[in-house]
Parts: sequence; C-alpha cells; structure tokens
Amino acid sequence: MRHVTDSGTCTSSHAWEFIARPNPLPLLPKSHPKRDDFARNKPGENAPPARTPAQSTSAIFWVLLLIFGSCAYSPFTEAADNLKIKISGIDDELLNNVQVFLSIAQENKTVEKKIPDRKVQELHRRATGEIKQALQPFGYYQPIIDSSLEKKENVWKARYKINKGPPTRIRKVEIRLTGEGRDAPSIRKALKSVKIAVGQRLRQQKYTILKHDLQEAAYAIGYLDAKYSRSQILVNPDKQRAEIYLILDTGPRYYFGDITIDQDILNPSFVDKFVQIQYGDPFESDRLIDLQFALTDSDYFSHVELQASQDKAQNQHVPVSIKTEPKKPQKYRISGGFGTDTGPRVGLGVLFRRVTRTGHQFRTDLEVSQITLRLGSQYKIPIGNIASEYLDFTATVERAIIADAISLQYTIGSSLNQDWLGGRRRLSLDFRRERFSFGNNSAQTANLLIPGISYSRQVADDPLFTRKGYSVALDLHGAAQPALSSTSFLQTHLSGQGVLPWAKRGRLLLRVDYGATVTTDFDKLPPSQRFYAGGARSVRGYAFRTLSPENEDGDDIGGRYLLVGSVEADYLLIGDFGAAVFFDAGDATLDPSFSLKRGVGGGLRYRSPVGMVRLDVAHPLDSNDAFRIHFSIGPDI
Repeated sequence: MRHVTDSGTCTSSHAWEFIARPNPLPLLPKSHPKRDDFARNKPGENAPPARTPAQSTSAIFWVLLLIFGSCAYSPFTEAADNLKIKISGIDDELLNNVQVFLSIAQENKTVEKKIPDRKVQELHRRATGEIKQALQPFGYYQPIIDSSLEKKENVWKARYKINKGPPTRIRKVEIRLTGEGRDAPSIRKALKSVKIAVGQRLRQQKYTILKHDLQEAAYAIGYLDAKYSRSQILVNPDKQRAEIYLILDTGPRYYFGDITIDQDILNPSFVDKFVQIQYGDPFESDRLIDLQFALTDSDYFSHVELQASQDKAQNQHVPVSIKTEPKKPQKYRISGGFGTDTGPRVGLGVLFRRVTRTGHQFRTDLEVSQITLRLGSQYKIPIGNIASEYLDFTATVERAIIADAISLQYTIGSSLNQDWLGGRRRLSLDFRRERFSFGNNSAQTANLLIPGISYSRQVADDPLFTRKGYSVALDLHGAAQPALSSTSFLQTHLSGQGVLPWAKRGRLLLRVDYGATVTTDFDKLPPSQRFYAGGARSVRGYAFRTLSPENEDGDDIGGRYLLVGSVEADYLLIGDFGAAVFFDAGDATLDPSFSLKRGVGGGLRYRSPVGMVRLDVAHPLDSNDAFRIHFSIGPDI
C-alpha cells in the first residue's frame, strides 16, 4: 500500500497532501527582542507564520523531539511506585523519540505514587502502535516489537524489545525553485544547506528543516508570496521506498514603500535619521529588525511596534508604520557590588534622556569604592549615524588610591565616537590636572593636554557568556610639554581576549595585554598614566596593582611597560555552575625586558544574568605568599 505523508507526521494510517499558503505580515513585537528570535521568521514577525493543522503536527512533533530528545533516558525507568519499564533494542535518538510517544512512559514520569491497574493495562495496549509511530520519522516503518506486561509483588513490569526493521530509503527526489527569485543567492544557499539525496535513509526532520528554511529565505529577501506548489513525502512501507517532492514558487519580489514613525517627543527630522531604508529598496526583514533595534537601543523609546502591511502594498511596495511609546524623561540608577580588587562599591546616577528635541542627553554619576571616589558628568550629542555615533563633553573629579599613590584628578574633555572598520573609533582631547604623591613623598602636580585615538572591536556569539568570540582594543595617546603640559609622553596599550569552545560545556579563554610609554621624564608622569599588574583581571595570585617597580622607600610606583598573559579553561558541571583552572603571567617594568611573575590556580564559576561570577584561589609562583582569593563578576570579553 502507498502512503502520502507530510513532514513530521508519525502515522502511516492516514493519507493526505499539504500545500503551503502565504500569510499576511503581522506586527513586530512591542518589546525589545533578541536578534535570534527573528533569524528564521517571516519578515515582520517574531514568531513563525501561522500554521495549518498539518504544519502544526510537524511543529509539535519536532518541538517535543528537541525537548525530550535532549535528555538521556535510561532503558529501565521507574517513577510510580507500582510500574517499571524496560526498553531494549534501540538507543540514542530512536529511544528518545519512543519515550516522547510512549504514553505509558510519560505517565510513569508524572505520577509520583501508584497508577491504577486498569490504566496500566490500557496504556500498555497502546504501546505497540505508539512505538511504530515514533520510529516512522526516522525511516523505520516495519519494526518488530516484542512486548510483555506482568505483575509481581504488586509491581507492574512492562518490557518492550524492539527490532527497528529495514530502513525506508529515498528512491526519488524532486526539489526545485520556480518564480522570479529562483536564482537568488540566499535562497540557493538554503537549498544547499540540507542534503537530501537518492539512497539516503528517510529522515523526515531533514525534509521539515529544508521546507522551512527555503520559505523563510524567500520571505527574508522580499518574496512574500512564496508558496509550495507541491510538498510531499510518498512512502511505500512494504517496499521500504520513499519519494520526496518539494517545489517552491517564490512569486514576485516586494519593495519598501513609505515608512512612517508615530512619536511626538522628538523632532521628526531627527527621528527620520534612524531610518536607513529608502523608498523602493528591496524588502528585507533584517533591515526592519535593524531599524527596530536602532530605535529601541536609542534609549528614547520603551516600546517599538512595526507593522509591514502587505495587504496595503501597491505595485509590490509595502508601507511600514512604526508606533512608539517613550521612555520616562529621567532614569535614576542605584548600584552596588564587591570585588577583591576594589572592595565594596556603590553607585548613584541620573540620566536626562531628552534635554532637547534633537536627542541631546545629559548624565551625572557618583561612584564610591574602597579605592575610588569619582563624580562625573557627560553631555551627549548624536551625530552621523545617530543610532550609534555621538559627540560628548565630559567633566570628572576623582580621588583614587593607585597602588601606593594617592591621586586627585580634575578632567574636562570631549570625544568623537564613531563606527569604523567593523568596530568603534574614539577621538578624544582631555585636559587633566592631577595632584599625586607616592607613600610619604611630597605631592606633585601634573597638567596634561592629552589628545588620543582608540579602536575597539568585539565579536561574540553571546556577549554575556561567550562560547566563541574575541575582542581587541588599541589605545594611543600622549601629551607635549609645549602644549599646556608639564611633561611629554606617548603611550600605547593593546589588549586582546579570545574564547574558544571545547567539549559541549567547556571553554578555553585567552588574554593578553601589552603597553609601552615613551617619555622624557618618567618621574613627572602621574600614576594614572603608569602601568600596574596584579589582581583578579590581571595576574591572579598577586594583590591588585602590586606588580610594578618600586622606589627607594619600597612604594609601588608603576611602570613604563606592561605585559600580561593568561590561559584559562572552564567547564559547566551542573546547570550554570562550573569550575576553572588557569595560568597567568605578567609584570610592569621600567624597561622592555620583563621578568614575568606567574600565578596558577582554580576556581568556581556561576553563569549569572549579568555575566560570569568568578571565585578563584590562586597560588603565586614567584612570591612567598601561599595563596590569594580573587572575586569578580562580568562578561568574559
């Protein structure tokens, strides 16, 4: 007998054919979404297109498979007091899927005490059919199942010995594209992403994934009417043979029409600068997502809702309307924390989000810790690509304990912050007056006019818990004595961090820092412009900023050069809890020849909502200290 099934169906007793149909574009979500939420959805959606009953069967099946299939299942289980189940003959994904479909197994997981005898017998009678149903998506339509149910000492023992039988193989494949977008590179890429070929064992999941990916790839670049003219899996269980037909008609391409933004808190001409889409550009869902993120990340709006109205399209031009809700004009901040480098710390701050209708912002913050007291203000003016670029003016007063130095700094300055070469560039000019002293020595005063340029770039699969990624930062700044400065110097600082995955739950973390200073009179250089090593994010095993040259009185005075490197391996053992081992080395010196101080150790890790929590015990290899405890919180790169 010949059966016709759509992807993901788990029964061979029903025959039907499914043809996908397009759906209208619904609203984008009001709340700030994650980018991954949109990655495979129809343009303008944060959920997959509405499903027909056939599609829902497929979706439910694979969701259940992913949820339950990800958990290893013991062949012999018991949860209820009076039922034990043993399954043999299959393993891995087949066993996992059988557990999803086997009602007696699901009942055994949920019931804490006893299952009535009549229900146990009823569930056992269903088992053979359910096992057959569970094996079909993997191409096994003729399994041999030896089942038994017996009761001994008031305990039911259900046994299922399964021979999955011969696999059903693909004997014919017709997968092709028609319509205006049949040669579009992104759709062609999706077509090649899943390999379905004659001779392969039938795996309905591959068909389901390819079917979804093709249609989503078409939607993503503006083929909003894309639909399947034929989508079938034909199965002949008796001959272990299957045929697959998947023909997508892309239809015509759509383009962006007028884009309107409903808001009344900012000048329309200013808000229009967020829109990097022109009338007539090809409709692409990623560009709408980028626009939504730009508006939400701007800190002006609490909710952003995009409506791409395909039903109102004229000549394939889709109008887009954007509704917004403003954030409160002020934002107040109270924060606290603790680190072994800084001790306890608290912060207070206020942000005025809309000083003008052209988006100017002003903020002021007070930071207090065991080693720092800082009051700072910033006035920020959006420029260029206003979603991410700005000019700011700053003023700070800071009293800091820097190793064995006490520093009082007054700084005013301005910086230009722009996107550049895939990262961020900052051009700055600061005037700093710093009064400082080392130990019991008399105080000095340094006046510095400091121009600078810095560049940073970060690439990470997850900013808070990176499994694979890197960050680099380069800073170059200096001062010249004739230009309102009491000394001349030029300083560069390069830092890099990388994260590589190993095993399923492990990571390798690498870190390097290098700094160098050219100066005519190092003694006049204030401590804020000197290098120090040691501490939780530097060389563990040594106290914060204690690796540095010393003066005649034994005070740590900082160095002209810095070199620090670290290798760490961590592994999540249970849930979000894990452990790590590490080796650090580094030093700050007055000359470019380093005698690196080394530290080794291990620690505990907790993956928290604000980044990794680290508690380390480190042993310094070049010190008489036995060990030192370090505690820190934050992202890895």
